Amino acid sequence: MISRREFLRGGAVAGIASALPAGAVIAATQAKPTIAFDAICDTRYEEGDQFLRTVSAQAYRVHGLDTDPGSVMPAIADAVAEGRSIAGLTTDAALLLADQLAAAEGYKLTYKGVHKHLSDDQIEHQLTLGQRWQASIEKPLIEADSAWPEVIASLMTTLVPDNQPLVEHRLTATAKRHPNSPGHLVSWILQPA
Repeated sequence: MISRREFLRGGAVAGIASALPAGAVIAATQAKPTIAFDAICDTRYEEGDQFLRTVSAQAYRVHGLDTDPGSVMPAIADAVAEGRSIAGLTTDAALLLADQLAAAEGYKLTYKGVHKHLSDDQIEHQLTLGQRWQASIEKPLIEADSAWPEVIASLMTTLVPDNQPLVEHRLTATAKRHPNSPGHLVSWILQPA
């Protein structure tokens, strides 16, 4: 059953669209991402900025966290209120807050990647995701060097709708550590259950 809010929103969109030329309506609908998700990234670190630059073209809305992991709370509340999936590249603290807030509203963690530097030029990726993604993500991550956040961000739209059983994969790759990197970040997706 359609909610009152959706009905009113649909009527408003239809009213606006009827005043526009047909080509403009088609172009506007094609510009939106096919999967509505919000993205959250820790912009204190270069990896977060890389993730932000790549995912911003795909996400419905992007939120940057600068100092306080608690600033994730309003972003999660907005996404949950609208029923959108949430993807992120943050510290463990921000993921913990996001997961607790979203779980209270029936969301579940459907993808998690732990990215930790073993040395200044080596990184380990521990990815918990659907089995079919192992081959498609492994090679790009190994070849990405320090651009690994861009690889993760570019795959977010394909990982968001995935509801397969989760399996953990580990791979080690060469990646130069950025000077301000915390050395340990997590990428993740929360979806409505």
